[in-house]
Amino acid sequence: MKKLKSVLMIVTIIISVSASFAKVSDPFCMQETQYYKMNTPWGYYFIPAGTLGEDYICLYSPFTTCTYYRIQGTDYFFTCKEGQFFPACPGN
Repeated sequence: MKKLKSVLMIVTIIISVSASFAKVSDPFCMQETQYYKMNTPWGYYFIPAGTLGEDYICLYSPFTTCTYYRIQGTDYFFTCKEGQFFPACPGN
């Protein structure tokens, strides 16, 4: 029983440490052009999001992605900011 308990404790520690590293976002991603994912019946597209606070805001929503970024020279998009994408109202 003690061996099982120690093995479960080690597994729990490994899972918690790896989960904390998985949640750390890339600090340099905010310097890249931000995109949001637009879903359509024909698929999804990545559209430039604009400036955070002026053109859009990210509302708190765990396990969803607000913005994505693209590494130069590739067509792959990676998650950057967590939350729900919400376009800001234009100023009058």
